[in-house]
Amino acid sequence: MKSFFSHFFNLFFSHAQPSLGNHKRNLESLLAASQLLAAGQGLEGALKFFLPETRKIFEIGCGCLLLEEDQVFKIQAQDGFPEEWASHFKCALGKGAIGQAFASGDKFILSKKEFLKSHLLEHSLSNIPFNQFFVAPLRMPNHQTLAVFIAASQKSHFFEEKIIASLEPFLQILSVTIYNAQMMEKLGKFNRRLESEVTVVTQELTSTNNRLIRRFRELKALYEITLAAGSTPSLEGMFEIVAMKLEDIFKVEAVGFFLKLAHGERWNNLVAQFPSFGLPKGDHSKFILESEHYSEYGPYLKAVLDAFKSEEIKIFVSEPSSFKDELPWKISSSLKDHFSARMLHSLVAVPLKSSQVCVGVMVLANWKEKESLSRTIEQPADFLTEEEIRALSIIAVRVASCIETVHLDLESKNRLAALMALQEITQVFYASPVLDQVLLKIVAITRKIEKCDLCSFMVYEPATKELITRASYIQDQPLEPQLLKLPVRDDLHLTAHVFKSGKSKVLNEITPQMRSEYHLEIEAEIESLLLVPLKSGQDILGVLKLGSHEKSFFTAYHVSLAELIAERTAAIILNSRLYEKLVEANKELERLSQIKTEFVSVVSHELRTPVTAIKGFVNIVMNQEAGAINPDQERFLKLAYNAIERLSFLISDLLDISRIEAGQIKLQPASLSMEKILQETKETFQSTIKSREINFVVQVAPNLPQVFADEFRIKQVLDNLLSNAIKFTPRHGTIEMLGENMGDFVLVSVSDTGIGIKKEDQGNIFKKFYQVDSSLTRSAGGTGLGLSICKFIVEMHGGRIWVESEVGKGSSFRFVLPRLKGEECP
Repeated sequence: MKSFFSHFFNLFFSHAQPSLGNHKRNLESLLAASQLLAAGQGLEGALKFFLPETRKIFEIGCGCLLLEEDQVFKIQAQDGFPEEWASHFKCALGKGAIGQAFASGDKFILSKKEFLKSHLLEHSLSNIPFNQFFVAPLRMPNHQTLAVFIAASQKSHFFEEKIIASLEPFLQILSVTIYNAQMMEKLGKFNRRLESEVTVVTQELTSTNNRLIRRFRELKALYEITLAAGSTPSLEGMFEIVAMKLEDIFKVEAVGFFLKLAHGERWNNLVAQFPSFGLPKGDHSKFILESEHYSEYGPYLKAVLDAFKSEEIKIFVSEPSSFKDELPWKISSSLKDHFSARMLHSLVAVPLKSSQVCVGVMVLANWKEKESLSRTIEQPADFLTEEEIRALSIIAVRVASCIETVHLDLESKNRLAALMALQEITQVFYASPVLDQVLLKIVAITRKIEKCDLCSFMVYEPATKELITRASYIQDQPLEPQLLKLPVRDDLHLTAHVFKSGKSKVLNEITPQMRSEYHLEIEAEIESLLLVPLKSGQDILGVLKLGSHEKSFFTAYHVSLAELIAERTAAIILNSRLYEKLVEANKELERLSQIKTEFVSVVSHELRTPVTAIKGFVNIVMNQEAGAINPDQERFLKLAYNAIERLSFLISDLLDISRIEAGQIKLQPASLSMEKILQETKETFQSTIKSREINFVVQVAPNLPQVFADEFRIKQVLDNLLSNAIKFTPRHGTIEMLGENMGDFVLVSVSDTGIGIKKEDQGNIFKKFYQVDSSLTRSAGGTGLGLSICKFIVEMHGGRIWVESEVGKGSSFRFVLPRLKGEECP
């Protein structure tokens, strides 16, 4: 660069004399070349070479002023000016020739005096060896001013027009240099800002990518766990798949699950689920963490109980210690043997918290076998990262939700099973209400749904004040009824205590002392016992006893289901006892009814013979076959004859009803013309009805079908209906008898215009001995058996009889009989 500027100024100086204007073209070419070169140079480097060469060519002092951030012009670079003056020179924006040149873009030529006055320079700065000053703006075409150029000469009239014209190309070069330098500075700042922004964006993208990877990992784990929960309806299947996924995702040696117990006061204790920590199936239920024995556990298992209690994740990392030493001394020996070779060195306990409560703890552990401890185990700085802990928290919530879903599903199935069992128990009673048979079937149903080894019903006998075993099974063997009789006053026996208290009792761990104290000899091999009183309202009818060979077997579900079964069984016992009483009462009623029927039959037969004789002798006297009688005697005899007639009808009805009740009436059906029957009945009753001044209308449909019936009994029905109509129809009333063809049936009706029958009485008039309560009914007399006999006869023929009536307008009795088979329907 230095060689370029030297060459340039030497060439220019050779033409800078009066012949300078003749070489303008060469200067412009050099200017273009310098602009292209200077475009890539920094401001400091350009000024360092430019200003000294300018001073050398023109024998002047020169410098470049830039506007600082405090809005003051300072000399950025100079050559030929005193150093002290250059370093202290300042000019505010808008002040003096420098400020005006920067603002207006004009050039100024000033004498020393004018320059000093214009810029109010201090006395110490006024002693400079220059007599004329030149101030020019440095700017690009169509751009604002970039800086100010200042030049000074010792000559008073140096800056003439030719010199200024000669300086113009140099000013343009300097402007381009400053412009390019400022643009490069802006570009540098922009590049630095862009680089910073790219760095930030890159960091954000990296962080976002890490979050996406973490989220994908969490979602993958959640999806697999959700899929496991949805595809396996049991907790065991879900735990097995979740444990496998957790071991693979988090690279741990063992995974375990603890769920809280729900047995009475032990609700805050935890029991291991299968599979957990590689425990064999069956042993897992022995691994119980009891909060009341918190101090007996090692630090790792304490962390599990702490996580459950606080509902927060607990992490414990320590020097390897035996898992066996974590367990209390009373724990099962098989558990200690299983964990004896395991050396724990890190554990995380995650509470399984659903939307409502903490249901348990999920445990991830790292251990080593004892034989591998010859080398040092390197403990990680962090057992789990924050992202992994967060993922575990999300997984734990999903597992807890799945547990809750499985529990709800199990509860729903249990409820359905309970309802079906209760329905089955109810059906058992209706199928066979005999108590001992019912209780044996209930025992079978209860053992099946409760999955217990002992089921026994002890029923209270008020006569002896004892609880007696009525049905019992133990170890799949039925026990003989009444094997055990227990006085309810025996306060030492647990069953008697439950009976008297009326409250259920659960023993989930029976000790030898309990067996002796509660007299549980028959339950010698039973480890869990549940006793429930058989309550019906305020009455206690006995005790239901359930037992299992497993400890801690009975849960709240077992208790609630047993109480439902006990309540239903108590109702069945009451109903069975009522049924037994009803059977005895029915037997007694049947015996009394038989006595009554036999009595009525005997009395009726015994009365019929003398009544027939009396009727015959009265008829002889009335016909004056035994001698003449006077009018009063004739009237008295007619009254006696009518009374004898009513008595004959009564005896006949009593005999019929007794035969009906005894099942002794036998029909003698034959092909029968109803038209003929109706006409004969009309002839029989026509004179009697006429004598009472009642209109009698009989209408029979043409071609009335024949029926298959007993002629005597059908006439008996018509006689009873017409006799009733005559009794209750007043003078000048109407009785109508109709026969109609109804296709498959023949309809016969007897109607009257009598007093009618109330609606509430119409359903009872076909019952035995029922009479409508009215003065006219009582005066008309009768036994209340006629309509009952009519109903029986019609129904024996496969027909039906009914009444249609309105009080004050009359009644219409109708009955239908099936037409004779084989006849074509019209």
